Amino acid sequence: MRMGLLRGLCVALLCGAWAAAETPDEAIDRLTKAAEATRDLTVKYMLQGTETTSRGKRTMTGTMEFQMLRDGGKTLLRMAASLAAEEPGEGEGAPPAKREAKMLSVNDGEFVWTERPMGPQRTVGVEKELPRARRGLGQGELSGPIEGAYAAAGLKGHFERFQRDNDITLGPKGTIAGRPTTVFEVVRKQEEADKAAEPRRGGPPVRMVIGLDDATGATLALKFINAAGDVSRDQIATEVKVNSGLDKTLFTYTPPEGMKVVDRTQPAEKSALPAMPEPEKKAP
Repeated sequence: MRMGLLRGLCVALLCGAWAAAETPDEAIDRLTKAAEATRDLTVKYMLQGTETTSRGKRTMTGTMEFQMLRDGGKTLLRMAASLAAEEPGEGEGAPPAKREAKMLSVNDGEFVWTERPMGPQRTVGVEKELPRARRGLGQGELSGPIEGAYAAAGLKGHFERFQRDNDITLGPKGTIAGRPTTVFEVVRKQEEADKAAEPRRGGPPVRMVIGLDDATGATLALKFINAAGDVSRDQIATEVKVNSGLDKTLFTYTPPEGMKVVDRTQPAEKSALPAMPEPEKKAP
């Protein structure tokens, strides 16, 4: 089923009619208005990827659910992900190293709560942060391209950041999860692509294909290709529900009893993070 869906994405992205009558900026403006008019949204995704590491190829598979609700003047966000990664073990004949992780991020309109494995022991903990203009859920590469249309900066602000270091073009129109989709190709400018290349690892993506839902501005497909040629992330929507009347209680969060909370809204001395030690002064 997974490969069938991914093949369907390829057909949608490669075989659609080119959107020659519209510029990228015009498409972004249109999709920004669609996102602003959407009251609530649920998108379920399937994702996989491959990345070159010092041990060999690391593969990733997983599922993700993203939800958004307009609540008065606030935009509430929620993302839950379940991921599994596998790479060759250390040493000849060693079994593959496997790792599984679950992550939950909730923007309740005031704070962002992120529950995930933390530290070398991968103990599950919680981070409490203030929302940022372009990162309403704060998980960087994992959530940024998904939440972009609904963070404070909006879809237009999200693409303005891309435009600093990338060339953006419109790809062929397509259909994903039964929904008409506008496709963007985002390619690192050469000097930035050279910086991203690493001899043993793929590094950050130098090319991205992003498919956005015409009706809501939601991200329906993502493909990240890094400098090593790895498709490090291949994500596609499998189910979309729009304006279904989501319950506001989905966007409330209380840390489980006994779980460590790192409060990044407070100065270091008041959070759960230890302050950095002062550098040792040398005798004159």
